[in-house]
Amino acid sequence: MNDKEQAPTQVIITQDKLVDLLLHAATREDIAKYAAESKADVIRVETTLKEDIFRVETSLKGEIAKYAAESKADIIRVETTLKEDIFRVETTLKEDIVRVESSLKGEIAKYAAESKADVIRVETTLKEDIFRVETTLKEDIFRVETTLKEDI
Repeated sequence: MNDKEQAPTQVIITQDKLVDLLLHAATREDIAKYAAESKADVIRVETTLKEDIFRVETSLKGEIAKYAAESKADIIRVETTLKEDIFRVETTLKEDIVRVESSLKGEIAKYAAESKADVIRVETTLKEDIFRVETTLKEDIFRVETTLKEDI
């Protein structure tokens, strides 16, 4: 072996180099520390966001269910109101139809009675006129016959 190989190796570190090495080691420790803290922060934020999303989703589902129930109740209320309105209008129209029908039947009966009376009056007048004409004609025929007999 040679003397060089057995001789202890000496490393000379200057003060600047020592500060540089210490800073570098501190930086690695800080990076590891901040990485761990960042990972914990990401997990915490992710957990918080998942909780917030679940809370908002649950709240929205509740709101949707509430509005769906209100909508169904509104639809039932409107449907009931419309059915009541339709029934009321149908009833009113049926009553009006019965009233108009009754009124028209009364008018028809009145005009039928008046027409019958007019027919009877015209028939009586015509019979009287026919009787008068017949009587007048018979008298005229008798007179003519008498005059003709006398002339013969």
